[in-house]
Amino acid sequence: MKDSPGTYFQIRVRTKFDPKIQGQWSAVESHLVSGIHVHVLPNGKVLLWSRFMDPTDVGSTIEGVPTGKAATYIYDPISGESEIVPNSEVDTFCSGHSFLPDGRLLVTGGHIRSNVGPKSTQIFDWRTKRWEISPDWDMNQGRWYPTNITLANGDIITVSGDATSAQDPNRIPQVWSSKTNRWRDLNGLASSCFNETNGPCMPLYPWLHQAPNGKVFVSGPGQETGYIDTRGEGTWTPLAKTNKGYRGDYEATSIMYAPGKVMIAGGVPATNSVETIDLNAKDPVWTNAAPMGYRRHKLTSTLLADGQVFVSGGSANDGNSDDPTVFASEIWNPETGKWTEADHIAIPRLYHSTAVLLADGRILSMGGGLGAGFNTHKNFQIYSPPYLFRGPRPSLSAKDELSYGESFTVDTADAADIGKVHMIKLSSDTHSFNSSQHIVPLTFTRTSKGLKAEVPREPAYAPPGYYFLFVVNRAGVPSLGKTIKLHTQKNDAQ
Repeated sequence: MKDSPGTYFQIRVRTKFDPKIQGQWSAVESHLVSGIHVHVLPNGKVLLWSRFMDPTDVGSTIEGVPTGKAATYIYDPISGESEIVPNSEVDTFCSGHSFLPDGRLLVTGGHIRSNVGPKSTQIFDWRTKRWEISPDWDMNQGRWYPTNITLANGDIITVSGDATSAQDPNRIPQVWSSKTNRWRDLNGLASSCFNETNGPCMPLYPWLHQAPNGKVFVSGPGQETGYIDTRGEGTWTPLAKTNKGYRGDYEATSIMYAPGKVMIAGGVPATNSVETIDLNAKDPVWTNAAPMGYRRHKLTSTLLADGQVFVSGGSANDGNSDDPTVFASEIWNPETGKWTEADHIAIPRLYHSTAVLLADGRILSMGGGLGAGFNTHKNFQIYSPPYLFRGPRPSLSAKDELSYGESFTVDTADAADIGKVHMIKLSSDTHSFNSSQHIVPLTFTRTSKGLKAEVPREPAYAPPGYYFLFVVNRAGVPSLGKTIKLHTQKNDAQ
């Protein structure tokens, strides 16, 4: 497939936009570190870390951080304040991460040196602000650039990551049991190749999604996509090939924008190519979608509070350089399939940059750099989407915890004007892929007191854990996000 005509050049002059259509970026705010790994916690605050800078690595050291550890911070988007929390016990740069059902963050692997990862598993407890680690939690081998996702039963799968070198990836995925706190090897996948057409068999930071059929869908970055079945020893089943082909490890982005519906965009060589697949179809195939307005690689995609997809960052340069940066952001509407150019960011956000959805519906964009050829950006900007300029928000009040199949009350004075009710899982983002965020639309009816909404019965549609609950009015304006915990009626162990 050839790229559609698009624009790619460096824009250094801020263009005047209508915030009701393009939204608006805030001024640039400085931070102590570059936010390479960023996670939204159940209390609405943001956990982030960068990397320990060894003298043999590119860049400068972070003062006060012992060798082999990473400085971690919690940023409060309401007060604008950041606090440093105790260092992790192992350098969590280059790690994989996803949330346990109780909101703790499980982190696999990390950084010993380039392409060499530790075997350790660490857990960050958002309630105590402390890291936990145990040798009993060690994985089968090291992992450098793995991907984790939370499964329908609350367990976590980790896939890929280099063990001892670029030629020695960890080829055996593992599943963490949330009940026993131990790993289980999927030895049946040891000889599986996730990409037999082009690109590496075991890509770094592969794109994993919990599919509605209970399996794990691997959407790339290779041309061949398919399912991991985590039962027993594990199996790999190829499903469909993309049209574009291999998009490059951590060079493109993938997002599940509706249950079972996945989008991939960008890649290297820099491209504006976009494809979608519907896993709910009888015979799923990748379909070319409307291209982005700009060719990009090292971009990031983020779900907005209204259910649209926000794309930011990237470069039209195929190599390791900020130039030419794509400063323009874009918004994709899944219902119309159309892209809208959004306000232009002020700072290049490429390799090692992140973007996450906050409870108030804004997007926090951080990081970039700390790699050969890239400028390091110890700062952030916050994007206010167009819906924040289109009138007052609808009100929202609901209970704090929900169970599968439950019918619950949503108190709102704006019930007559509500067009959507959905939950969006809290973000865990790094290297162009948010391994946690996905949207769960809820069916609802209007009542005399507000709305009555229904939680899906099947956990494969909404793995247990913490979500932001939003109601969206007919003008497309979302409420503030209400943090809710979704669990089985037996509740979680922790």
